[in-house]
Amino acid sequence: MLSQNNAEGILSRFPGPVTLRPSLKKWSVLLVCYAAVVALGLAGVALGVDAGWLGAFGIQGHWIGWFLAALFSAFMLMAVIAPSLRRLTLDREGFEVTGPFGCGSVAWQDANHFKAAEIYLWVEVVAFDRANATKECASSVRRGQLGETFGLAASDLATLMNLWRERAISSQ
Repeated sequence: MLSQNNAEGILSRFPGPVTLRPSLKKWSVLLVCYAAVVALGLAGVALGVDAGWLGAFGIQGHWIGWFLAALFSAFMLMAVIAPSLRRLTLDREGFEVTGPFGCGSVAWQDANHFKAAEIYLWVEVVAFDRANATKECASSVRRGQLGETFGLAASDLATLMNLWRERAISSQ
C-alpha cells in the first residue's frame, strides 16, 4: 500500500479518486495529552485541591476538577472519533473534504494557489484562493482552508494539491 507521506506517489495515482486520511500519530498525541488533563482534574477532586483565587467567587476546588475532567473527556472522545470521520478525496473534477461536522466539495476551477499557512503558533494548514468565498462561511473549506494535513506536512500537501490541480485542469 502506498504511504501517505509520499506526495509524488499519491500524484502518480491521478486521476484517482484518491482518499487521504488524518495522521493517527497526531491524534494519538492529542489523546494522551487530553487523558493527562483528565487525570489531573480527577486527582484534584480526589485530593481536595483548593480553588485558589476562584474560591473568592464561591467556587470549590472539586468543581474545577470535575469541569476539567468532563471537558477533556469530551475532547478525548473527539480525538478517538474524528480521525475515522475525516478524509480528503482527490479526483479529476475537484476535491472533497469530509469531517465530523459535514463535508465540502470544491471544483478545481474554483480553487487555486494552495500554500502552507501558519494559523497559530506551530499549527500549519493549507490555504488556497477560493472563487466565491465569503467571510461569513462557517466551513473552513468554503473560506479556502484545509483544517487537516492528512498525514503530510502542510507544504507537501499544498504542493500535491497544486500539481493535482494542474493535471486535472489540463486533462479537461
